[in-house]
Amino acid sequence: MIMSKKEPTKEKILASVEKRKKSEQWYYNDYWREKGTPVEQLRVEHGANTIDIYNFSSDVELNKEYQKQIEIVMQFFAEHFPQALEGCKTILINDKQSPSAYGDEDKFPFNGEVKRDWNTLILYPNAIKSTPHRTGAVDHFSGTLTHELTHFFARELLEEWQKHYQWEEVDENDPEWISMPNASSMIAKSMYHKEKGYLAFEDKFPAQPPEDFVSEYAMLSAEEDICDSNVVFAFDADKLKEVSSIKFDILSKHSTQEQEVSVKTTSIPEHEIVVPGNDPEVVKYYVKR
Repeated sequence: MIMSKKEPTKEKILASVEKRKKSEQWYYNDYWREKGTPVEQLRVEHGANTIDIYNFSSDVELNKEYQKQIEIVMQFFAEHFPQALEGCKTILINDKQSPSAYGDEDKFPFNGEVKRDWNTLILYPNAIKSTPHRTGAVDHFSGTLTHELTHFFARELLEEWQKHYQWEEVDENDPEWISMPNASSMIAKSMYHKEKGYLAFEDKFPAQPPEDFVSEYAMLSAEEDICDSNVVFAFDADKLKEVSSIKFDILSKHSTQEQEVSVKTTSIPEHEIVVPGNDPEVVKYYVKR
């Protein structure tokens, strides 16, 4: 709908539709359209639903090993946290690596991000590795995929999580807190504690000691804590119990523990790879006078 005192022109109507389309779907976004046809496409069937994976990186091959890891992760969510897969319809693998948002490529590399408005998960080349995940519970790729998918429902657990685990404000008068060097503009307020090594995301740091967390990354915020804890819950539940029985209990309580769900990954032949949104659409509108 265009609110205007004057009758909108055809150009204004089309521009409004284009803006809305780009905000609703990844494949109308100029950044992704300019990449052209993906190198690979996988279709993951879980029960009666599907997730399409589009790989735009020629340096990454989603071979049988990666496909098996994808199936294991998807089966975990289908059986324990199906709302994550309801929120994710597409996974995009970018050919360009974004720099660490926290200014530290070793401790805090940029592996992925969730676009909830698009129902889409974006993975970066850093995510496609066979090295151990930072939690030590599984390989890096499986851990990253599990972590990022957990973001689709982690906010449902925040209130309960924060009853037990809090993040405190940085004391600006404490000289041990310094501005994080090389941090991106999205976290310009982040601070770093020189002695303890804490990173305070948005000027907050965990009130609990490091041993209460499965990774240093989990200490950034309650939501990141939930996501990394769920990685360990999925692949080494006993370890999570040892670190925090409370976190284990919260995830267990919210786990649906459905009966076994069939998960199948299919590689789409190269000549059949098609990005949605290329077909022309008829725009219908009316002018209310």
